[in-house]
Amino acid sequence: QMRVSSRHLILVSPVFRTMLNGTWKEGQSDNSGFRYIRSTNWDLDAVIILFDIIHNRNRNVPKSMNIDMLAKFATIVDYYQCHEAVEVFVDIWLEKMKKDIPSVHGQNSMLWLMVSWVFVRPEIFKAVTGLMLRNCKQPVRVLELPIPEAILNRIENQRQRSVAQLFLSLYRLIDSLRDEEECTFECTSILGSLIKGMSKSGVLKPQITEPFHGYSVSDINTMVHGFKSPRWLPQQTRYGQLTTPHPCTIISKVGPIIEEVYEELDGFELEEF
Repeated sequence: QMRVSSRHLILVSPVFRTMLNGTWKEGQSDNSGFRYIRSTNWDLDAVIILFDIIHNRNRNVPKSMNIDMLAKFATIVDYYQCHEAVEVFVDIWLEKMKKDIPSVHGQNSMLWLMVSWVFVRPEIFKAVTGLMLRNCKQPVRVLELPIPEAILNRIENQRQRSVAQLFLSLYRLIDSLRDEEECTFECTSILGSLIKGMSKSGVLKPQITEPFHGYSVSDINTMVHGFKSPRWLPQQTRYGQLTTPHPCTIISKVGPIIEEVYEELDGFELEEF
């Protein structure tokens, strides 16, 4: 149990204001004159930090945070809608945490996404959503994190569109090479390497289709760059001159499409939600 000031809570939080001024049981005093707010599932340390801030016990507030604790803290702040009361401290914490913003997708990506949403940090939001767009392999699911479903759905929809575009470009390239629609005979010789690479990666038969679970844009980029292409060496002409090697490779054919897809996956703007 913690003894707190109802006046302070009412001042900073509309949720507390409703609970303590309304007909809810939290608004009713017991025989000793105290009113009780019961909550479960909150992290105790995060709750203490919030109440220290609300009650102006600034010396007790930590000077720095890690993403796990900040995420727990953000969940409570979002629930009680007291964002403005903690804004100064969040600014200080996040300034020190800039170097911790992830560059590799993992569990922390979801925590950073939630923190950027709750505390309205557009730059972090764009960086993290971009990271997820490029690296997620399936629909993003969160448990009890205050992240709007619209954000998660848009990440998944964009992932599927981007993955579909890349696979379609590979399948169309095979058809084009088979039909000898490419520039020269040497160019069509890429076909064997492409088929071998895609077969080895398990993406040729059967062809990969929606919803593309298990595949990310980053995975496909790595896969394609791992395909081996024939190497064309310069040849000597009858006049002793060397010809220019044939420039076409699998990467030269698919690379521009990969680059185009990546340019579209630099992240979402927070203001769009």
